Amino acid sequence: MEHKSIFVPYERFVDCFLPAPAENEDGIHYGIEAFNLPRKTSSTTLAENFQQLLAVLNRQWLLPNDVAIHDPVIRKQATAALACLYRRSEAERVSGATQWTYAELLIEYRTDEPGDPFARESKSIRRRYESDAEGGDGIELEDVLQRILSDATSVFSSQHRTHLFTVLFFDTKACLIRWDRVGYVVSEPFDYVSEPQKLLLFIWRFARMSPEQRGHDSTASRVFPSSADYVLMRERAKPPTVNMGDAPALHEHARAAFAHSLKDAVFWRLRVDDAKKGPHYFLVGKPHFHAPELAGRGSRTYVAIDAADPYGSFVYLKDVWRIVGVGLKQEGSVLEILNSQDDGGPVPFVPTVRCHGHVEHQETLSQRLWKETHTTHQSNPGFIFPLRTYHHYRLVVNEVGLPLSNFQRGCELVGLLMCVIKAHGEAFTRKGFIHRDISEGNVLIYPTLRRSPRSGEMRVVRVALLTDWELAKRVDDAGEVDEGTTQPIHIGTWQFMSANALSHPYKRITVQDDMESIFHLLLYQAIRYLPSNCYDVRDFIREYFNAYKQQGGVYYGGREKMAAMKNGLLTNPRSQILLFYRSKPASTETRKPFRASSILADASPTIHMTIGTSTRMEPEPQAPGTPQPFTEGNRVLHPINDLLDDILVSLKAYYYLYDHEHRRTRSPTANVKFPVEQDFAEHLGNRTSTPTVRSSPADSMSPAERAQMESDAALLASHDAMVDLFLGYYKQMKSWPQDDRVPDALRD
Repeated sequence: MEHKSIFVPYERFVDCFLPAPAENEDGIHYGIEAFNLPRKTSSTTLAENFQQLLAVLNRQWLLPNDVAIHDPVIRKQATAALACLYRRSEAERVSGATQWTYAELLIEYRTDEPGDPFARESKSIRRRYESDAEGGDGIELEDVLQRILSDATSVFSSQHRTHLFTVLFFDTKACLIRWDRVGYVVSEPFDYVSEPQKLLLFIWRFARMSPEQRGHDSTASRVFPSSADYVLMRERAKPPTVNMGDAPALHEHARAAFAHSLKDAVFWRLRVDDAKKGPHYFLVGKPHFHAPELAGRGSRTYVAIDAADPYGSFVYLKDVWRIVGVGLKQEGSVLEILNSQDDGGPVPFVPTVRCHGHVEHQETLSQRLWKETHTTHQSNPGFIFPLRTYHHYRLVVNEVGLPLSNFQRGCELVGLLMCVIKAHGEAFTRKGFIHRDISEGNVLIYPTLRRSPRSGEMRVVRVALLTDWELAKRVDDAGEVDEGTTQPIHIGTWQFMSANALSHPYKRITVQDDMESIFHLLLYQAIRYLPSNCYDVRDFIREYFNAYKQQGGVYYGGREKMAAMKNGLLTNPRSQILLFYRSKPASTETRKPFRASSILADASPTIHMTIGTSTRMEPEPQAPGTPQPFTEGNRVLHPINDLLDDILVSLKAYYYLYDHEHRRTRSPTANVKFPVEQDFAEHLGNRTSTPTVRSSPADSMSPAERAQMESDAALLASHDAMVDLFLGYYKQMKSWPQDDRVPDALRD
């Protein structure tokens, strides 16, 4: 959370966040004399001193409805301790370690920091970005801030909150902190022994604040064991006792996910206020997914029961904090357009919106104080505020999907991504939206019943849904993205963004960028779940997907991804050509040469461009049509190699032309002579110089070569051609191995 901190005077902090209660505060002044706060001395231990402090705070007149309870764990070699304020009615639930679910206020006590841990130049707020292959939060914070941020994040993860307060004691001083989804506000430190009235005023007012003022989400209420909702949730979580055919099996994954969300969980009833349909209520347990970071969108998803249809299908609820004022429609509004009958009917392979809406009066506040305390920056032309306004938002869709990583074999993965391309294409051409965030988490597998065109029987078919349209943008009639207001740096999910987008942070996202994201998604799944000659998958993912470099405070993509795009070649960490294998030995598996050009000629006659041939070395066939094993050593190559190669041919051509287009802009004065610097005149004589503008390789291309390259690159701009390419490979499913999936290469 570097650059997300705001420092304000104590009085300003109190005025902004701690409203005076209706109760007369005169009693505070009489209590100061009895408010004798202990100082740390050499004769007392940390635990003893902290217990004395809590004993002073736990006065009935000061905390009539709350109690501060000490976590028995003394952290970091007896230099830090933690307590939480709990409602007295909840205190009996607290035994042993901290119960984040019931925490009202964090009280952090430190003796390991000699000064103010929030000093602007303190090493304590140093930040190091480092993503690991498991997709962690990518942030490592040191010393004091690391611990208190971790504790605050634990509370946000366990509760439904808009904000949270912390009191931090260090040395002889204390400061107040308020956390929300955009950053944190820190008060000026004060000496809590010599100025006890400041600490007393904070505790007094906090104890008399409403749940909403303390940071609780008023649209989320707990479901207690004695309630009808609780009984319903337990009942719906039970596995079916009667086999009712295929239909119930379609939703078994949703029931299992819902049952898992109830284990060791607090049950909640969430309200969604739809502007058109009114309020809806949903019953949930733990999140199916939650973002690990405190600052940011704070995305959570739940498998839920619609309280208005208690025995209907499970639904999927998304809880997120949206950026306000960047020209983006609400995701539910985008889905309503994609689901509508207008412009040719609903777009296939996208979720069906049930209801959605902003949570009223729930907006971040930290950014307001940042603007207030950084007035000089705002006069700079082009200055972009580092802290944006976030508004709480909920969306519910009908479909509960499975992660894309649940694909059963490589051929199915290709078919699923074909659904994604189809959805993207129809949303773009018919409805005028471009997705801009194709990633692993935004593609789900959805089992559905479909009638077989041959037998006429109903059967279960697994398709893919392209989800998370919250970053989608309108496109005009020419296919250009309507950017609207200034966009945040880097649109999308880092690992799956195009190399061009990573290298040009303000680049307008195009169809080619999203098609490249599909390539990266295909590669990511293949490298983790299909056999290959990549002997260190973790290193490959770190260098290809997660790498970055920083320059001038801006982050750019790594070298491996860009090199693969420009060279049209994937290599493993040993600098060998990356190869995927079939799971069975070469002696028992053979297949026909698997080139897209021949496949598409037979299976996809509608394709209207030349697909470039692969650069991969392969054995020559003995005779036309003779089945040949594609081997490397004693391993048989996987057909997914060819699909990756065919896309790489187009990517290489596209990047070549893109670079040529942007490499050099010839000025009208390029051939104008200009005087040589005077200091060199005596050595060079009276001469003028004429710059020589060298031609790029693209300038020397023949028309036929140029046309071929443009044809190769055009694949990425055509959804139909991309679908045809994937379809051509998918129709050869009998040639694909049946058991090519291997355990996750990233598992420990």
